[in-house]
Amino acid sequence: MARDNIPVLEEVVYAFFCYKQSDYLEQTLSSVLQQTVWPSKLLILDDCSPDDSHEKILSILESAPEGLNIEYRHNEKNIGLVSQLNSLRGQYEGKLIIGQAGDDVAMPTRIEETYRAWLDNGKPSLIIGSYDKISEQGDIIEAFESIKQNKKPYTLENILNRKCAVDGCCAAFTSNILDEFDPYHKDIINEDRINVLRAFLLNGVHHEPKRWIQYRLGGISTFAKETRKDKYDNTVINAQRELQDLKMNLRDAQCKGSHHVAEMVKKRMVVAEFMASIPSEPLALYQSALRYFLKTRDYRTALKVLRRLK
Repeated sequence: MARDNIPVLEEVVYAFFCYKQSDYLEQTLSSVLQQTVWPSKLLILDDCSPDDSHEKILSILESAPEGLNIEYRHNEKNIGLVSQLNSLRGQYEGKLIIGQAGDDVAMPTRIEETYRAWLDNGKPSLIIGSYDKISEQGDIIEAFESIKQNKKPYTLENILNRKCAVDGCCAAFTSNILDEFDPYHKDIINEDRINVLRAFLLNGVHHEPKRWIQYRLGGISTFAKETRKDKYDNTVINAQRELQDLKMNLRDAQCKGSHHVAEMVKKRMVVAEFMASIPSEPLALYQSALRYFLKTRDYRTALKVLRRLK
């Protein structure tokens, strides 16, 4: 398929991550091939999908536009998303890396608008857009216009207290997010949160309130539980995951010699450690919250946990 006179953005690499998403690829991978501008490289990574994603990708690429620089990597064994991201370290110096999951759909102007916003805002280390929410069938569940947009500035306090949008589904980051820090730890799940603090330590974060992606929901939300047990499990599991993030945050701050950021991370770790170890039995929970308050004088967190699990 020929597409003449398509501009190529030499500073941009587009990374398309696929795992077990064969049913969506005709729409999602094709949405990258139909962009108004091209990246210097389209990197497609299939993480040893157990379905026929590999075959589907090869079939779609047979009709890829001529002149588009495509590299396809098919893993022989599954390594996980953070390991795939780690594999990009040191390969794309000075590039803006735009990521897309294999079940999400890119708007036709995503690359063009992301790049323009990056230039217009001083080449921030991380740029985050917005999205529609769609069902597994591709129907719009919630349109971009009705989704609450991020209004919290990317201050250190807001980042560590998780008050800022991270929206990794429609994010792009500069290569030094990977190159100037240690590899992501294998237990990291929320790599998008790691990237926000890394960007804070580098050239900042910019949020662009434009629809760049249709984000596919899997139908199971870990944040919409109803029973007390589910709320308890959700609180503890999320706190345990946050602790893993914070340990990475601490290493990143120390890597950049930022004593202030490191101390703020340690302060947040005390909160996460409390929430990750709360007992489920009501009396023990109240006793644990009281001990935490007497130690830290942080009554807001103690009350928040008690109210959530009352």
